[in-house]
Amino acid sequence: MLPPKLVLITGAAGNVGQTVLAGLRPHFALRAFDRVPTPGATDAQLGDLADRAAVERAVAGIDTIIHLGGCPRMDADF
Repeated sequence: MLPPKLVLITGAAGNVGQTVLAGLRPHFALRAFDRVPTPGATDAQLGDLADRAAVERAVAGIDTIIHLGGCPRMDADF
């Protein structure tokens, strides 16, 4: 039997990210990536998508990326 694929979820701490994380948890090995801590993630990395080094660390060993990172509001304060 093959080991489970390692899936990176960017934006994992957000509303959609949390739903995807919960739905995929029984089927895949998951890594969460977000600017804030991700509740319920056993493999979580903090970082910003604009930080190349943080992204390179997050994608190391990853088989698949589900990209949900982004700002849901146009008026968000960065």
